Amino acid sequence: MSLTMRVLAPVRPYWTHVGALLLLGLVSIPLALLAPLPLKIAVDSVIGSHPLPRPLDPLVPDVVTRSPGALLALAIGLLVAVPLLQQLQGLATALLRARLKENWAAGIQHDPPVVPYALTESLVRFISASATLIVILYVMARIDGRLALVALAIWPGLVVTAQAIRRCLRHPSREAKRLAIAAGTAGVLLVGIHHVRSGLITLGDVLLAMGYMSSAYESLWTIGRKAASLQLQLASTRQSAAPSMVSVRRSNPKRHPAVHAWCQLYPHDEPRGITPLRIGRQRRVYRLEGVGRAGTAVIAKQCPKADAPIEHTVYEEILPRVTVPSLRYYGFLEEPDSEHHWLFLEEATGVKYSRLLDAHRAQAARWLGLLHTSATVVAHQGPLPDAGPGRYLARLRAARESMQQHLDNPVLSRNDIVVIEGIRARLADLAEHWSRVEELCHDVPHTLVHGDFNGKNIRLRSTTGDPTVVVFDWADAGWGVPAVDLAQMTVPASKLSANPDLPTYCSTVSERWPDVSTAALRRLAHCGTVFRALAALSWETDSLGHEWASTSVGYMRMFEAEMAHALDALGWTPRGRPITPHPVLAE
Repeated sequence: MSLTMRVLAPVRPYWTHVGALLLLGLVSIPLALLAPLPLKIAVDSVIGSHPLPRPLDPLVPDVVTRSPGALLALAIGLLVAVPLLQQLQGLATALLRARLKENWAAGIQHDPPVVPYALTESLVRFISASATLIVILYVMARIDGRLALVALAIWPGLVVTAQAIRRCLRHPSREAKRLAIAAGTAGVLLVGIHHVRSGLITLGDVLLAMGYMSSAYESLWTIGRKAASLQLQLASTRQSAAPSMVSVRRSNPKRHPAVHAWCQLYPHDEPRGITPLRIGRQRRVYRLEGVGRAGTAVIAKQCPKADAPIEHTVYEEILPRVTVPSLRYYGFLEEPDSEHHWLFLEEATGVKYSRLLDAHRAQAARWLGLLHTSATVVAHQGPLPDAGPGRYLARLRAARESMQQHLDNPVLSRNDIVVIEGIRARLADLAEHWSRVEELCHDVPHTLVHGDFNGKNIRLRSTTGDPTVVVFDWADAGWGVPAVDLAQMTVPASKLSANPDLPTYCSTVSERWPDVSTAALRRLAHCGTVFRALAALSWETDSLGHEWASTSVGYMRMFEAEMAHALDALGWTPRGRPITPHPVLAE
């Protein structure tokens, strides 16, 4: 019990967000009840002479109930309004999930994540689906108790049959669910028509019950998936909770891998303490207390073997030769028998960057302009990967392939599949005409590109009264046009870019790049937004194979919207028509 309480303890600071997410999930219940109602109104009250359903009748004026035309207008209005409200509810849920995930990540940045966000999200969806099922079965029982019993009785056999024929289906989980719903609908229709002929219910009641049965089966399917997911996630978090809480209680600090690596470079400078800042699958970051200059802390970063040389090149060979302030670099340690290497650098202290503050955006733009113009003559000295359009074309193709591979994930709803296929279609059009994107990048010099220039990697310090920008995490650095560093994201929740102030950047680079116009730099920034959105899509598509795939689809919709906005600003038109710059860009 005590371990379970420790596992659930990190959820407490986020009860407000979790409660709001649950409330939005419960909003789907009245929408599910209203969805098939227009058919009943049209059949029973417009064509026939039956009154409106009792819960709805008191809410509708007598003038409407007496006129078949007004009732038909009411049915059509509901037919249009309910799907629209469902889309709005889905969008609000996706945005709230994004905000919760960001706050969650920010809250656990100094400790290993004991409770994964996916566990909480699965619990909320399990509760929402259970409540929806209970309400729908109650309403079906009020319409005709036998129809509700038929729907429940058919379900177990359908599940067994669906599992038996899974291997014969192209997309097993999704198609098995469709077959189950179709068979259940047929059973309800067969019994319902018999009851209509007996005068027990109306034809509209049968149509209503069929719609409710489909929603009930969707809820049952969700409950089964989320119950299995919760069991696996809770078992996993219980196993990881205890070790994570004792991992830093080592009696001998030198046995810690970060301290051991540091002592190989500096044998006589043992840290006074060690604090874990980030524990991930690919990267681990620790703070080593008291071993830096004047007793300051040093950051020990364990990163993949492929990324470490890039950061080492930037810190060791490039940043010391450019006219921008940078963090002190303490060294690099290769581990021959490991897939990871160690980097040691000064801790980036100072004020956290906010792209909502104009002063911060101007300072970031000035720093970026100085970096890009001064690095053009030194960046080629180090072996850096391509950071131009070619990198993001590769990520576009990887994202499309990953989406195709995970379309049969059973956690994806029909709406999720529609969204994914729409994004794949847009990416296909973009890939087909990628040469037009490359043309927009031709007029700007190649230089050092950070590649992940956003608020989490920026701090602002105040030295002698003047603010100074320091930037870290150069794992995505490369050589190319600086488009992605200039990206301008419009959705605050995305947090993919620092949104540096473009007028300040243009004035900073104008002296060394006199041939580059302001309009060209604005077009480059829009290309950078497209690149940044493509990078985010390629990261997020990797999650489509997991239980939290629906959450990832919400993020993908946001990234696709950012990309669409940038392409629209560039005057992008599909099917190969030439790009005409947006009027704003020509100013």
